[in-house]
Formats: sequence, structure tokens, C-alpha cells
Amino acid sequence: MITKKNYMFFFVFFFLYRFFLIYFDIVQLNFIDYSALQLKALSNHFIETLWFYGTLPIGNLIINKISIYFIEFIELNVFYYSLNSFYTFFSLILFSKILVQINYKKTVIFLFFLLISLLMTSYERWSVYHHDHINLLIFTLISYYLFFLINKKEANILILSLIFSLLLLFNTLSIFLLFGLYSITSFICRKNKKFLNLNLILIFFLILNISVHIKNRINFNLFSATTVSNLNLIQKTIHAIGIDNFQNLVKENDNINLSIKECYNDIYLKNRFNLDELVGLHIDALCFYDFKNNKYSFEKIIKIPNFEDNEELKGAIIDDELIFNNNNWITQFGYKENNLKTKIYFQSLGPTIFLEAFLEYPFEMIVGKIGAKGFLLTVAKSLSWGATFPLNYQADNYNWNILEKLISQFFRFFNIIGLFLCIYYVPIVFKKFYKEKVISNIDIYYLSLIFISSIVISLTSLITCCENDRLIVIIFFIVTIISVINYTKLMINFKNSKRI
Repeated sequence: MITKKNYMFFFVFFFLYRFFLIYFDIVQLNFIDYSALQLKALSNHFIETLWFYGTLPIGNLIINKISIYFIEFIELNVFYYSLNSFYTFFSLILFSKILVQINYKKTVIFLFFLLISLLMTSYERWSVYHHDHINLLIFTLISYYLFFLINKKEANILILSLIFSLLLLFNTLSIFLLFGLYSITSFICRKNKKFLNLNLILIFFLILNISVHIKNRINFNLFSATTVSNLNLIQKTIHAIGIDNFQNLVKENDNINLSIKECYNDIYLKNRFNLDELVGLHIDALCFYDFKNNKYSFEKIIKIPNFEDNEELKGAIIDDELIFNNNNWITQFGYKENNLKTKIYFQSLGPTIFLEAFLEYPFEMIVGKIGAKGFLLTVAKSLSWGATFPLNYQADNYNWNILEKLISQFFRFFNIIGLFLCIYYVPIVFKKFYKEKVISNIDIYYLSLIFISSIVISLTSLITCCENDRLIVIIFFIVTIISVINYTKLMINFKNSKRI
């Protein structure tokens, strides 16, 4: 058993190593201090900013608010780097507790702890303020909760409520994971006396999730967890079918408003000879745009043929002008470019064009081509680094040392091979259950982890296209546990075959 003394040793080693890296400037942290407008929003107008905040899950703004209480004592980049390190540390503690319960040897657990501690320094210092970092801890907490749920056959309502709260605050897939975790918990605890409490918790957090959607509907006329949802669908469609096919779909679809067609036609005509810029401008819907003042040009937009009859577009422009002239501080957080209501209006073709692309170009959208981003090839890209932080992602910003590269490659292939074994062992688990009508706790846990990770991988691969290998780092510990279980099954089979 790993004692409290061991955990204290881990703690000292873990943070001393990171302090050493920072103090001696062995690693560099990238961060820009808050602007005067951002400090004004956080200090004097936090509630209004929180209400308007829509480009990311709202928990990120709460962390921004907390950070301003530390800026007199610590640099912001160090604050966020320390926060990321705590996410990793507590994830490692939960991971080690699971391995202890699976009866792994103390030396093996220590080796995992040491290697992962070194491995994660690269991820922790990447965009230290990024909104995805906390999700590493959230999904490790999910794996911890599921392990004890399945073994004790009783839901820990406190931990489950904590998970639902964190997902609501920090994850755009919150509502899907809410139902995923509920379905597993209800299956395990369907005969438990606390089953009613579970249903009440589901209803409560479902209402909270819908409330966030309603908030964005009121502010941006978009019923969604964040305001980048349409942007993601446009980006996915363009990268899957190509810019020319995308343009043709927009022109031929009678359900798309003329003003939106004019927007994308304006971008295409002005930038058709610069493909990289053309794609970026399409995704951001930067038509009729005043780049000098970073806002849409009202003088250009009023020239759209049906402008006078388009009350929605006129309302978006009026709101943007009021915000720009009176309280511009409210738009300074998250993805700033998607705080403009005019932009969100022009991006509103996202769901329509995404679904139409599936009908018109099913192979490109479902499978994809090399260099394009169809669903299945995006899944492959998502798993291509085995949930380790890709060393080739934004590589110009970092000096990867040899040790990081070696450990990264080790875990990359450890997890890729481990996941590949699912093809063999998952059917065996189902076959055994079909024959014997009995399934072990470890196999239920194994399937539950695969189910949760499949939700994340499938949904991110369906609606996003371009950073998926980096996105999947948030489920690193779940993927590693699945791999560990598969290797354990492999060793057991090997030992049994030797006895025969």
C-alpha cells in the first residue's frame, strides 16, 4: 500500500522539479498580461462579463477572476503553470489509487508516477492559460469515480455532483457526458435506494446545462454551449470537402439567407488566390470587415441587397456598435473574435451546411481523404499520439529536451498498442458475458472507460478537425488505464498458456 509519506515524497519531487525548471529558466512560459480592459472587466464588471461570456465554458472566466488576487505576488504565467501542475499532480494521485486497487506493485506505480510527472511538464507549459488543462483532472476524476462505483455498487453522490459541476463549468461536451455518466451509474445502481437521488441530480444539472444554452441564446441568438459551435462546423466542413465545394453548397442552398451568401461570396472574390487566408477568413466569417478597428464595417454591410429586410442582422450590428462604443471590456475574454454578434450571425449557416455536406459528400465527411479531415481519418489523427501531447504541435514555440521526447514516444506507443488490443479483448469480454451471463467488475470498468472515451473521441472528431491529437490529451489517464488493463489481460493469457 502507498502511504501518506509516499505521497508527500511524490509531492516534493513533483513540484521541486517544476520549480527547478522555472527558476533556472530551463523552460519558458508564454503568457501576455491582462490588458487594461480585461482588468476593468474582472475588477469592476465581473457579473456583466460573466453573463455575456460565451465563447468558452464559463468556469474559465471564474479562474481569470481568481487569478487577479494573485497578480501582486506572482506572475500570471507562473500562476497558471502552477495551476496546471496541480491538475497533473492530483490526476496522478487518483491514477495511482486506481492502480493500487488493481493490485499493481508499488515499484510499478512509482515508475508510472515518475515517468508521467516528467512527461506532463511539456503539456503543462503549453499555453499555460488554455482552457483545456483542467479537463485532464476532470476526466481522471471520472475514471476514479467509475472504478469505485463499479466495485462498491454504490454511487458517490458528492463526487458525481462535483464531476457534473466541473463538466458544466469547463467542458463543451458537458451535456453528452452528463447522460453518459448517468447511464453507467443508473445501470450499476438501478436497485440501490439512492436511485431517486441520482435522477434528481441529473435533472438539476440538466437544467443548469440548458440554462447556459439559454444564456447564449439571449445574448447571441445561438442555443449552444458556446458561441464557437457554428465556427467548428464550418471549419470541419471546409476541411473535409474543400473550399470550392463549400462555396457551391452555400450558393445553391435556398435556405441560407442572401446576406450570408453575400458575406461568403465577398470573402471568396477578394481572397481566392490565397488559399490559406481564404480558408481562415471563411471560418471566421470575416466579410465586410474593418481590420484596422477590429469590427465589421456598417457602411459595407448596408450595401447587401436584402439588408433593410434583415432585422436579425441589423440587430446584431446595432448591439455590436453599442458594445464597441460603450463597454468594449465585455468582449475581451475567451476567443475574442467570436464575441461579435454580427460574426455569429454570418456563421449561423454552420449546422445547415454541415448536414448538407454529409448528404452531398458522404465519403469526404464520413471517411475523408489524406490531407482532408473526414470523421474516420480525424479519429485516426486523434489517436495518433496515444493521448500524449504531440511533440510536433506548435513545435516552434518549445525546446523539447531529449528526455521529454523519449518518454513521450514511450507512452505514445504504449497507449497506441494498448488501445489496439481493444480490438481483440472487447469482443472476448462480450462473448464471455454472452456465454456465462456474468461479467467481472474490472471488465465493467474497462467497458465504461471505453464508452466515456468513445464519446469524447467521436464527438470531437465529428465536429472539429484540426487539433484533435492535442485535444485528446485530456483523456490521457483514461487511455492509459485502458492500456494497462489490456496489457494485464495479455500477461494473464501468456501465463495461462505457459502453464498449459
